[in-house]
Amino acid sequence: MVSHISGWLAWPLIMLAEKVNWLMTHLVDPFSRLGIASIRLPHYSGWPGVVYLLYYLPLAFLIFALARWNPLRPVSITRVASGTLSPRRVRIAAVAFIATLAVIVLHPFSAARPDGKLHVDFLDVGQGDCALLTMPDGTTLMIDGGGRPNMNRDGLDDTDSDEPFQRDTRSIGEGVVSEFLWARGLDQIDYLLPTHADADHIDGLNDVARNFKVRSAIVARTPPDDPEYARFAATMKAAGLSIEKIGAGDILHFGNVAAEVLWPPPSADVKAPSENNDGLVVRIRFGDKALLFTADIEKQAERAILSEGVDVRSDIVKVAHHGSRTSSTPAFVAASHPSLAIISVGRTSIFG
Repeated sequence: MVSHISGWLAWPLIMLAEKVNWLMTHLVDPFSRLGIASIRLPHYSGWPGVVYLLYYLPLAFLIFALARWNPLRPVSITRVASGTLSPRRVRIAAVAFIATLAVIVLHPFSAARPDGKLHVDFLDVGQGDCALLTMPDGTTLMIDGGGRPNMNRDGLDDTDSDEPFQRDTRSIGEGVVSEFLWARGLDQIDYLLPTHADADHIDGLNDVARNFKVRSAIVARTPPDDPEYARFAATMKAAGLSIEKIGAGDILHFGNVAAEVLWPPPSADVKAPSENNDGLVVRIRFGDKALLFTADIEKQAERAILSEGVDVRSDIVKVAHHGSRTSSTPAFVAASHPSLAIISVGRTSIFG
């Protein structure tokens, strides 16, 4: 009899618990659809990192005050009255805590600060390419985003191994590229430019698009059957970002910086491939200085560019195809005539 009565009495509580459990489980759903269920925050480094100390000091004081606060015991009232935990101190600590929390979450200083200079950061992403350009007006352009950490010594993605599980390693886009951008205090990258659809160039940009606010992506080819490009396009679509197509002859302007597209020729074929010799070759001009990004183009593309009389003279060249023997013909090197060459290459590259 008692068991029947207790079960009947417990039924409303069980139903309430189930409803609360359902609510807690699905409360995040609308935020997930809006893409705001979670946010990734840039972090302060260097001397601005003192904001974290200013955050934890009032937090520790408030925890201490809460631990000592007991409204049901007169002794706590006596302590407050004596000034040990005065209401004024608690209010000051609360205001300081809320203010520093707002600075950390909102990160009001995350936008790149225009200083009238062109900054170019080449990131060490192993066997891959990645460069961040910060324009004089503060606009940011990321050219390529690195690949995956499980690239084998042949430079190919090691996903066909006999291992029954995927190794628990952070992606290059997350552990290197995004970490670098957060360390710079950035929460927005204006434009993403994958030179072509090889994994060691395009894969890391998926993480950047998920972790940062992005205006749009810029590509030369949109091959829907290429798995790497299809993954990138799906990431852009999920983030609500547009993909703009460019080709040789186009010029992108970022304030007083011009990005001249030298290769490949425009193509109306939506299924045109995005392979090494289809990579975007872009020359960045700022004042009397020029930087040449050559993607992974090989001898055929280099010869085609020179045969069309394209001016490739540059002060700095990002060497094509990670410095491999397939690229950098003597004629192309002589025509570009750089004073500085940048090679982004893995430790065990076999391409020579």
